[in-house]
Amino acid sequence: MAWSYHFAQETANDHQDYISDISMVPDGKFFATAMWGNSLKTSPTIAVFSYFNSTPIFQYVTPGSMRSISISYANENLWVAAGGKHQHANDYGSGGDLFAIKLHFSGALAEFDKKSSD
Repeated sequence: MAWSYHFAQETANDHQDYISDISMVPDGKFFATAMWGNSLKTSPTIAVFSYFNSTPIFQYVTPGSMRSISISYANENLWVAAGGKHQHANDYGSGGDLFAIKLHFSGALAEFDKKSSD
């Protein structure tokens, strides 16, 4: 089985919205991507995919650009950790963000359980 997914370019200046890291669970059934995101901060910077479908099972827009990501699978849960810069990678600024995400699986569908201290 082979498929591809195109992250759409939303503006003419989004030529640097690229995937900066990919992580896959050992059996290859799920993987996650960390991305820079677009300059408008409207495109996903974290995405999780299943091997069986080219549509992301989860996407999240962060305030800045993600640089690294890790994914693991245990007890019907996917655990994703992502980190990056608080601003877009092309913008001057300091500070970083770390995201911890738990996706619970019931059959082939994902439910997002987000605990936030916003």
